[in-house]
Amino acid sequence: MLQVSIILYVINFFLKRNGIFCGFSKYYLNDILFIPVVIGIMILIEKKSGIVNFKIGVKELFIIIIFASVFFEGFLPLIDKRQTGDILDVGCYALGGIIYFFVNYKYFSA
Repeated sequence: MLQVSIILYVINFFLKRNGIFCGFSKYYLNDILFIPVVIGIMILIEKKSGIVNFKIGVKELFIIIIFASVFFEGFLPLIDKRQTGDILDVGCYALGGIIYFFVNYKYFSA
């Protein structure tokens, strides 16, 4: 899932950079991909650290989504005027988490 998310992000980045995009991919695709990429990197770091049975629960997934939402949609717009808070982005973080959960349920504890 991590590789697919990164590939989609890179493709979306280059399409946006060259002015080729649809509204959805321009504004929301990277937000959906954010949670799967973060969790994938966390699992990769844990495996490289020697923790082979790393599992996260729904609670941890929820915490990651809340942290990303508060940080990117609440805190950053307060300190950087170029950033804007968008409730739809919060929904995209949640959607990305849900997609990641169902695709990679084997990494989650009960």
